[in-house]
Amino acid sequence: MNTVFVTGGRGFIGEQLIRKIIQEGSLVRALVRNRKTVPLDLSDHPQVDWIEGDLLNPDSLLTGTKGCNQAYHLAAFAKPWAKNKSTFSDINIRGTELVLKACEENGVKDIVITSSAGTFGPQQTQVSITEEQNPTSWFTEYERTKWESVNSCKPFIERGLNIRFVSPTRVFGPGVLSTSNAVTKLIGNYAKGKFRFLPGNGHGIGNYVFIDDVINGHIQAMKLGRSGENYILGGENLSYRQFFKLVGDVSGKHYSMVGFPLPLMLGAAKLMETFANLFGIEPLITPPFVRKYAHHWGTDLSKAQSELGYEITSAKKAIEKTLTWLQQVETQH
Repeated sequence: MNTVFVTGGRGFIGEQLIRKIIQEGSLVRALVRNRKTVPLDLSDHPQVDWIEGDLLNPDSLLTGTKGCNQAYHLAAFAKPWAKNKSTFSDINIRGTELVLKACEENGVKDIVITSSAGTFGPQQTQVSITEEQNPTSWFTEYERTKWESVNSCKPFIERGLNIRFVSPTRVFGPGVLSTSNAVTKLIGNYAKGKFRFLPGNGHGIGNYVFIDDVINGHIQAMKLGRSGENYILGGENLSYRQFFKLVGDVSGKHYSMVGFPLPLMLGAAKLMETFANLFGIEPLITPPFVRKYAHHWGTDLSKAQSELGYEITSAKKAIEKTLTWLQQVETQH
């Protein structure tokens, strides 16, 4: 029986990945900080064993990886701000190293690590971002530490671990409405007429990917990915205006969108960051994130498509499924 270790199983991508793994018949051992936060339908599932612990607790990692033959490492600190800046390095770099040490000790050699397409930086020209693009700097601590965590895996690969990396773009769809699933919240708010703002002039390009495609990309990377290689998992390249026009087309609700000048956004972000540093109030956005809006983030998916057989759901179809799910959630509550 295939037994899979998963970190970040309470996250947006992680929870959906666990559901896919057990659907395919494997057993899961999932790391969780508090078992009480686990979804009811998974808390006592016969194929899922929840291990309480965290990335910086080597004992819990050794317990979790024992008896496993595969591992997916998704857990990371992805918030825009931390009271202690070292939190990003502690969790994203050191945490990854500790996961790999536990895998090494327990003989878990097949590993997929979730990174982020943001680590490659924005488009440097009109050419779309590829896995070969080397950034000279990063906007956020999250992106910097995720890039460094990938590099920190090299010694483990040299010692024989079969590690592949996947780098999702802007993921959305049914699932936990966490920080990582912000696009889904925006889709829902637009459909309700509660979101009418665009960063800058709204022409900035981003890549939007449906959650099901990202999950399938993880599974395919485990099956077909080459050790040491990184694969961007994305969807369609769209401007903010194009994306929300699609949401309007699908929902049947077209609202005039208001451009929010980047200097004003930057000023608001700086104010929120100041309050965060003074009073510990987590900001909705920080200046580094605002600066990202001044760039294009179109991505090239050809590597994942050719090597993993990666396929995408059209943005329109993905938005349709997302809105249907959001309506079902509201009905249940």
